[in-house]
Amino acid sequence: MGFQALSQTAQHSLESVLAKYEYQDPFGNQCVGLFDVLRAHYLVCDYFSDSGEGLFQAGPRDLGLLESAISRQQSVHFNSVKWHNDIEQISSLFFGLVKDHPFHDANKPTAFLVLLYALYKKNYTTIATELVIEDFVVHIASNEYRKKSKFKSLASNFGDSDAAVYYISDFIKENFRNVDKRRYIVTYRQLNQILMRFGYELTNQDKNYIDVVRRKERRKWLGFGPVEVINQKVKQIGFPGWTREVRKNIVDEVRSATNLTFKDGFDSAAFFQGVDPAAALISRYQSALERLAYR
Repeated sequence: MGFQALSQTAQHSLESVLAKYEYQDPFGNQCVGLFDVLRAHYLVCDYFSDSGEGLFQAGPRDLGLLESAISRQQSVHFNSVKWHNDIEQISSLFFGLVKDHPFHDANKPTAFLVLLYALYKKNYTTIATELVIEDFVVHIASNEYRKKSKFKSLASNFGDSDAAVYYISDFIKENFRNVDKRRYIVTYRQLNQILMRFGYELTNQDKNYIDVVRRKERRKWLGFGPVEVINQKVKQIGFPGWTREVRKNIVDEVRSATNLTFKDGFDSAAFFQGVDPAAALISRYQSALERLAYR
């Protein structure tokens, strides 16, 4: 999960938990792994610390409960996987995080962020207001959902626990929609600005071509003397002009050559906008997160 850097205190706390697993996520093959949820939790706590709230005791209260909540994504029933689609798996995870209270504090804000992040990973976007989603988190946490006729009908067929997952799934289907993979349209000038953030640059224009270079600093004389910047050529691409749109295949080639692809830890949001998805979600939903801390 490409989260932005945590504070030193939060990072130290997170590392102490990861070390217990020898830095190998036992649920890394699931939509949202254990380490994803832990990072989301510490990121939420960091946010509140930075905003001056300082109300959270960060960290897991019970790792067993946390593992149980995460393992719900791959629940097995009679030797077959219980949940049959992404939404049901995410719903089961969300339910576990809300109801099991695996963290000392910030369980609802963490569950809120993990829900949005998991759906983001599966390419869903919300069509509801943040207040609707926020209220739903409280609706589940307070057991108000158990009074609803829809839940009672589901429970009569599937039992309470499974009915809750299907109830949450219905909410997601009604308030989120699947979208196509986003394609960001950028000019060559914009691409250059993006690359410069990562230590690369477009330079050495020659007719209809331009070089992608990596900027490196060095000292001329055995590590002494003034610092000079050298350009290490990475790739050459076609160049019709700074204000012209960069074709998608060219963008893909540049990202691959500069090791700035999704596989390298940089999804489209991180590459094009300079922020990671979770941090962007916190920025977008900060009001809801703040209210959830006290609900």
